[in-house]
Amino acid sequence: ALRGPWEHPALRAVAGATLRPGGVALTWRALELARQLTMLPHDARVMDLGCGPGETVALLREGGMAAVGLDISASLLAEALARNGRMPLIRADAGCGVGAGADAAPGLPLRTASLDVVFCECVLSVLPQRQGVLAELARVLRPGGVLVWTDLYVRAGRAADVRRGPDGCLVGAEKGRADGGESSNSGPHPGVLSCRAGAMPRADMQAMLRGAGFTVLAFEDHSRLLAELAGRLLFAGADPAELFGCG
Repeated sequence: ALRGPWEHPALRAVAGATLRPGGVALTWRALELARQLTMLPHDARVMDLGCGPGETVALLREGGMAAVGLDISASLLAEALARNGRMPLIRADAGCGVGAGADAAPGLPLRTASLDVVFCECVLSVLPQRQGVLAELARVLRPGGVLVWTDLYVRAGRAADVRRGPDGCLVGAEKGRADGGESSNSGPHPGVLSCRAGAMPRADMQAMLRGAGFTVLAFEDHSRLLAELAGRLLFAGADPAELFGCG
């Protein structure tokens, strides 16, 4: 019953098919960094986790990579196929991973060490159990493989009123009431998957990565791109609380 910001017509109109700040320009920047810092083959085997309408998958395949998209949304995958019927796509299983092999965990029906790169662009902040998701991404990446993680983060001294901790649970400056009522925090808007509520400080993000066996090779702040998108959304008459679940 939850809805995501990517379903909102204003975001679709303003952000285009990528449905995220920076669009394909930020994807190209991430790919450039990966090639600079690692021995990334030009025909790399790549998965885009949370591929949505398939913009990144199409971009990577045009660049010669063996890219596949994975998403939990049947409607977004149908949209991707409508744009490119030859695009290889997998529908993720939110339950028990039906059809997965013996060495595949729920949601990722892929063999261990089968990928060179995983792209995860503005997805982890809305997922529960993110530490487990990162561990699963580490499993499907080959030794020396690359994870490209683009997402919102909370700057030092600007902690969100409500956010998810490393275990995926909602935490905040004050704990919610035990009787299920609202705390004084400005929590997520009812029925909205909130990427803002899922944003974490950089230190927490890096701790999660280390916990899953990753080494951080590069970190770049592209907040200007988020500010540009926010400004364009405001001019389009979008309500941030309606879009992102929080003010």
